[in-house]
Amino acid sequence: MAEPGKSKAERLAQARAIIEKYEANSRDITVHEESYHVSPDDKEAFQNGRFIALSYIGIDKGKSTGQVRNKLRTKDLPDDLIEQVIVSLKTDDYLDDRRACGKIARRHQGTRAKSRRYLRELFIKQGVDPKVAEAYLEELPEDQKSILELIPGSIPGDPREYQRLLRRLQSRGYSYNTIRQAMRQQED
Repeated sequence: MAEPGKSKAERLAQARAIIEKYEANSRDITVHEESYHVSPDDKEAFQNGRFIALSYIGIDKGKSTGQVRNKLRTKDLPDDLIEQVIVSLKTDDYLDDRRACGKIARRHQGTRAKSRRYLRELFIKQGVDPKVAEAYLEELPEDQKSILELIPGSIPGDPREYQRLLRRLQSRGYSYNTIRQAMRQQED
């Protein structure tokens, strides 16, 4: 989605700057090798792991540490080297589980709102650290507020439509009690 107020040339220049930084960072890894005590034997594997991870993360930087860890495991890298790569990427701000939570949460708000319980499961499934997921969930609106965006102005009188609405809300992770309270509130 284009940023309002920015011309196409400005957005293009911003994208080029991000790509140049990405390429420079993927080429100049010697600082990280020294900072993270990568042995000379593991130097090439570290560079390879970091390159794989950066290619996987891309320019949006929306991947979680768990997703990157799993990607690196598919390349048969040793676990200690994977952890070194992840630490280096966190230090360079390429990996941030809070940012990954934000990206997921933005996809599930408004008319696509989900309950906190649903989002918690989704965050963990996407490889976000459970402690980070819990902290992020505390910042989100309570289920009683988010569900109100999903309930129409008038509750359906037809029993079939009512059941359909009930199933839709339950499929988004809202408890039956939360749904009933919200419907009563909407009726008032």
